[in-house]
Amino acid sequence: MGLAQQIPLWRRRITDFIRASSPMSPIRRGRSARGINGNGYYPKPGDANLLARLIMAEGANTPQDGPALGWAIVNRVGNREFGKTLDQVAHKRNAFDSVQSNSPLWSGTANPESFTGPNARAWQQSQATAQGILNGEIPDPTSGAALFFSSDRYNPDDPKSAPPPGDFPKMLKRRSIFSSPSYPSTPDRNSGTRNYFFIEDPYRK
Repeated sequence: MGLAQQIPLWRRRITDFIRASSPMSPIRRGRSARGINGNGYYPKPGDANLLARLIMAEGANTPQDGPALGWAIVNRVGNREFGKTLDQVAHKRNAFDSVQSNSPLWSGTANPESFTGPNARAWQQSQATAQGILNGEIPDPTSGAALFFSSDRYNPDDPKSAPPPGDFPKMLKRRSIFSSPSYPSTPDRNSGTRNYFFIEDPYRK
């Protein structure tokens, strides 16, 4: 039996998809004509500020993952499951805990002049990250991930120890999503929290 026959079909498809998602891939370069994320998304006025707000609010405990978080949000735009615009993605019901709960950081970013100290520096970093992503200066480190969650207890080798939230267990079980090459991220030194990024299997659409 040849090597290709020994590798499960779903794993070969995932490998092919990751290769195609590489910035150096001819397929990926060809998709650049369909917006910055391959889904036809072209940033609109105000999107940089909105993306910075989301990065700030969602990444407070994992500032090292700003680019990955930002891209995971951008990769949702144009996907019919999330919304046609960044604004629709941001306000989709139950998509972002910080938005749904109107967390202090999310509400604070509406008036960022009020930030001081670490929060002021975090806001500046979030703005720079958002601008870099939308300007094409920061590449996607997740290879197309659009799903993520944060945890300080989840163990992918023993998910029963701290199950991931929502529909993640079902999606992982039926292999409709798979881990991004950047997964898992480096845990935050203070909180121990790390982000887990996932890519939807395009062959299960």
